[in-house]
Amino acid sequence: MVDGGLDMQHIISGDGPVGFNGDCLFAVTSTCYSSGNAHGPLVAGVIAGRDNDQGYIGVATALANFASVKVAYDNGAVDPGAVAAGLEWAAATGYPRHIVNMSLGFCDNYAIIANAVQLAANAGILMVAPVGNDNYSCGSAGGLPMINYPARYAEVIAVSGTTEDDTFWGQPRTPCGTVVSLHGLDAELAAPYWSYSMALG
Repeated sequence: MVDGGLDMQHIISGDGPVGFNGDCLFAVTSTCYSSGNAHGPLVAGVIAGRDNDQGYIGVATALANFASVKVAYDNGAVDPGAVAAGLEWAAATGYPRHIVNMSLGFCDNYAIIANAVQLAANAGILMVAPVGNDNYSCGSAGGLPMINYPARYAEVIAVSGTTEDDTFWGQPRTPCGTVVSLHGLDAELAAPYWSYSMALG
């Protein structure tokens, strides 16, 4: 997971993420753990929340390994250089059946991230990222919205968000307000936009 870090309380209480053995990289701060932003812990729970009656169950509860790369500051700002460093670190770990989830996005095509994506792809890593939301627009082409990087790269699976009735997400949800999931050029897959998961602290 390349995101905002983990919540130490979840590690101590044993409710997630399954497979985590302390393997992490802190690319922007002095710790892998999050002290001010719920995004990383929430995504970790969606991926690998443990099946132990203490919280919400993740979609992959039989992971051999779960690693966290903290690329976001506690205010939620994401550092492009940190994303690149995280991908380079992931490419060097050598885990089998390696998947990297990046729930983040940029409008700019940063060369440092493009190079790291190519490195990770060459290492056999499957990368997944969201296409983005309409409150962070990257313009349009041919009447359709342009999706965010890194989802726009050919090596990354670009995912749109949907509701329970298979329409694209466009509903209020705390703390995001009302946003619409993009579904324009280069989107390749759609999946549920919202999941209940672990809460910070």
